[in-house]
Amino acid sequence: MANKIIPNLSMLKGLLGSNDDVARLVKRCPRALLADLEKTLMPNVQILKKCSIPMECILHLLYLRPRTFLVKSDTMMKSVEKAIEIGVPLTFIAFINAVDLFNYTSEGMWEVKLQTLRDLGFSDEASGDKLKKKIEFLLATGKFNISSVVACPVALACSIEKRLEPRMQILRLLESRNLIEKWPSLSGISSFTDYMFFDKFIRPYYDEIGEECIIKKFVTGKKRVEGVSKCLRSSI
Repeated sequence: MANKIIPNLSMLKGLLGSNDDVARLVKRCPRALLADLEKTLMPNVQILKKCSIPMECILHLLYLRPRTFLVKSDTMMKSVEKAIEIGVPLTFIAFINAVDLFNYTSEGMWEVKLQTLRDLGFSDEASGDKLKKKIEFLLATGKFNISSVVACPVALACSIEKRLEPRMQILRLLESRNLIEKWPSLSGISSFTDYMFFDKFIRPYYDEIGEECIIKKFVTGKKRVEGVSKCLRSSI
C-alpha cells in the first residue's frame, strides 16, 4: 500500500503545487491515494487540456468532481467525445458534468438515448448545431443541469421559438410574481400540449397575468393566436 500512496502523493503535489492542496483533495476523495493515477488522473488531465480547457479550470474541476478523473483514460476519452458530439458547450461546469454523466452511463443506455433523438428527427450528421443551441438555451435558464437535459431527449426535439421559450417566459413571470413555487420538470415543459400547459399554468392565473401579457409571451405564431384567445375568453 505504501508503494502506491507515496508515488501518488508525489504526483498530486506535482500537479496541485502544495501539500495543503493535496490534503484538500485527499480529504474530499481518499480514493486518490490508492488509484492508479498514471493510468487515470494524469492522462485524463491531458485529455481535458486538449479540449482547450485552461489548467486552472481543470484543477477546479478536480476539486469539484474528483471521481470524474479516476476512470480509465479510454473511458474519459469516449465520454469527452460524447459530450462534444451532442454539442455540450465547453464552459467547464456544463462540460465536466456531461463527461461525468457519460463516465457512469453504460454504452447500451446511451445508445437508447441517441436512438430516441434519431427517432425524434435528429440525424447524426445534422444534429450537432441544433443540439448545441438547445442545450445552451436550457442550461442558460439556470433551472436544469446537463443530467436532466440529457435524460429528456424530447426537450431536444422541441422548437426553442415555438415551444420552449414561450413557456419559459410564462414560468418566469409566474415565478417573479410568486404565483408558483417551482417549475415543472423539463419533461413536463416539453411534452405538454399547448392546451395542457395553458390549463395548468395560465388559466388559474388569468386575472393576475392579464390577457394581453399572456398573448405576448405565450403566443408566438399567428396560427395559434385564435385558438389560445378562445381559451382565454373562456376563462373569463
